[in-house]
Amino acid sequence: MLAKVQAIISPLLPELHKGQAGRVGILGGCREYTGAPYYASMSCMRVGCDMSFTVCSPEAAPVIKSYSPDLIVHPALDASKNLNDVREELRTLFKRLHSVVIGPGLGRDDSMQAFARVAIEVAREADLYAVIDADGLWLVQNAPNTVQGYKRAVLTPNVVEFGRLCRAMVRVCLGREQVKPAKVHLHLVSQHGIELITEH
Repeated sequence: MLAKVQAIISPLLPELHKGQAGRVGILGGCREYTGAPYYASMSCMRVGCDMSFTVCSPEAAPVIKSYSPDLIVHPALDASKNLNDVREELRTLFKRLHSVVIGPGLGRDDSMQAFARVAIEVAREADLYAVIDADGLWLVQNAPNTVQGYKRAVLTPNVVEFGRLCRAMVRVCLGREQVKPAKVHLHLVSQHGIELITEH
């Protein structure tokens, strides 16, 4: 087991410069929830990623910054901003990243959910791997076409979220929701050891 863990951690070589061992974006963090994006960011760094960018609401930014000087925090998820302006900010940031995590501490506020949808669209455009967790999954269960055909999206639900996603997919497959006839490709990794890869 330790050998498998070691295999995913980049060696710290003297010739590497900052960012070459991994640049990960964490999109989440609102007024109510500041711990989850912090833990997601620090977890990335503890397994070898050397740059973590947390994209959050302006209310969450100073709190998350206070947890650690190692984190780069962008208060871009501002409900007073035009959605297209946020999209352009995310496009600029995501060009620097190797992967993104969408959802920790996101909350279910309409504006934050809209930002998550835009983030998934931008991540797909950039051909990034996207781990969708927590309230990012709330978006997916309510709008499954958000990840339709996105083969680099990995959903990581707990048992309750897994049930909600399965019910949402049943509604899609039974035709009770309008989804384009293209392939629906999902990679669900349950936190209780159940893995489901489905392609319809």
